[in-house]
Amino acid sequence: MKLSEFLKFLNINKGEDEKTSKKIIRNTIWIYAGFIFNSLIGVAILPFILHRLGNDAYGVFAIVGVVITYVSLLEFGIGTSLAKFIAEYNAKNEYEKINKTISTALILYLILGVAGCSIILIFTDYFVTSVFNIPDNLIDVSRTVFAISAVTFLFSLVFGVFGNIIIGLQRLDILTKAQVAMRVFSSAAVISILFLGYGLLEFVIVSSLFVVIGIIINTIIAKRLMQQLSLIPKHFDLKYVYIITSFSFGIFITNIAANFAFHIDKLIIGIFLPVEYVTIYVVGSTLALFIHRVPSNIVSVIIPAASELDAKNRGDAIKELVLKGTKFAVALSTPLFIVLFVFAHPIMNFWMGEGFETSAYILQILSIGFFINTLTHAIVPVLVGIGKIRIYTILSILYMILNVGLSVPLILKLGVSGAAIGTSISISIWSLASLVYGMYLFKISPMEFIKRIIKIKK
Repeated sequence: MKLSEFLKFLNINKGEDEKTSKKIIRNTIWIYAGFIFNSLIGVAILPFILHRLGNDAYGVFAIVGVVITYVSLLEFGIGTSLAKFIAEYNAKNEYEKINKTISTALILYLILGVAGCSIILIFTDYFVTSVFNIPDNLIDVSRTVFAISAVTFLFSLVFGVFGNIIIGLQRLDILTKAQVAMRVFSSAAVISILFLGYGLLEFVIVSSLFVVIGIIINTIIAKRLMQQLSLIPKHFDLKYVYIITSFSFGIFITNIAANFAFHIDKLIIGIFLPVEYVTIYVVGSTLALFIHRVPSNIVSVIIPAASELDAKNRGDAIKELVLKGTKFAVALSTPLFIVLFVFAHPIMNFWMGEGFETSAYILQILSIGFFINTLTHAIVPVLVGIGKIRIYTILSILYMILNVGLSVPLILKLGVSGAAIGTSISISIWSLASLVYGMYLFKISPMEFIKRIIKIKK
């Protein structure tokens, strides 16, 4: 499927709805341009970073990142809720509701951010000395890295509300430009620091500094995009606490499920195996994740678009969004899956050099599950955008139980490869169940779905 086909979005008549299609075209172009650029930088500098830090130090960095990711679940899905409600209210020019929603979310974020930061600081010593198999020579620096990451988490969560404003206003083009600029400068700084002989601590300090700078830039952008934005205490409203949290709870559960899919294995490996195996797993999963990440970029485009269409009662357009979005996602992931699965070993050898043969097997195993998950890349964000996520939330809970139930015994029996097998199987089952539910909800027959996805002509 050509990119231009999806960018046309829908066969919409001229008039008000044309604005939605233009937003999708602009956002999709920019988000993929930014993704390609940032991914190329990330893939290019990873071998340098890993070899400079070493497997153990990079394993510590990966573990800290996963812990922060799970503590970030305290966000409770509020960010996605903001994007939905801002898009919906903005379509109706209800700026008072936008201000109340954002002001209320900001206070909630402050409370949750302090709680999350405190949790990390309180349990740091326990994580470093008792939970994970961190080498003795990295114990002290690991404590400091956790502390820096905790403070960065607090700042990111509270002021991350402004990034969600930009998404809700469907100006991902501006957001992407800012992210690309930050990636260029941060990558140059990180390379310079490591080239000069500094280690893990300095690497984390520089990375955290650029996270903070990026958030400040997003804050400025959000205020300029929405001149009506007014964040003052009087806009805090308990009614909006209920509105936000009643919707965000389902998002919270699905976010947990997504983090299980992409991160839980790293924690389990870090608990049961030496920390160097976390690095081996991360290297393989990093490439496999491209099968998921490349098509999943449409998620941030689809959620606010689906909310806007739902506000306009465009059920026909929403169904078309599901079909064309899925076709677009599958078209992007298929060649990636084939190349990474078939050529996993030569790719890994060229990219990382010798010593990562196991990473190639992990890449092949995970690529199967992530490819099947592609079938849900349009359905799930549409469900979020229109506020129908109860069944998907239940499926996500069942998925998490299945993932842990499979991964732990497989890791104990097969080692690091068992983690990939357990995750791939559970993701596949979860994705197929979600697909069936989405097709039922949007009244898409299996034959119609197949014809649209693989372009069968009558």
